[in-house]
Amino acid sequence: MDRCSETAGQSRFDGIELNGGNGHMLNAFHSRVWNRRNDKYGTQSFENRTRFTVEVLHGIKKTPGKDYPVMVALNVAEYGMENVTTLEEGVGMSKVFEKAKVRRNICQLHG
Repeated sequence: MDRCSETAGQSRFDGIELNGGNGHMLNAFHSRVWNRRNDKYGTQSFENRTRFTVEVLHGIKKTPGKDYPVMVALNVAEYGMENVTTLEEGVGMSKVFEKAKVRRNICQLHG
């Protein structure tokens, strides 16, 4: 993803949107339903569930520059299953990503 951000910056794209919602890779880390890991990216804590996305964001920000616009689309809540991401957790994720210098969070509900 770092290399893609470098290419986007050199190609003068206006910014990058990471899709962390609707079952895409980043969402698989955020969701207790889909995340089956038992390591530092697992569901043992909220920090673990957001860690990979934060690492991706830090990597992306290195190449085109810290002011390059990056947005994250994420599920702020899941419905219809047990042990899902709650709205409060989704809002918390938005705040974590904002601290990692995301320009805008695009919030979605998924059920």
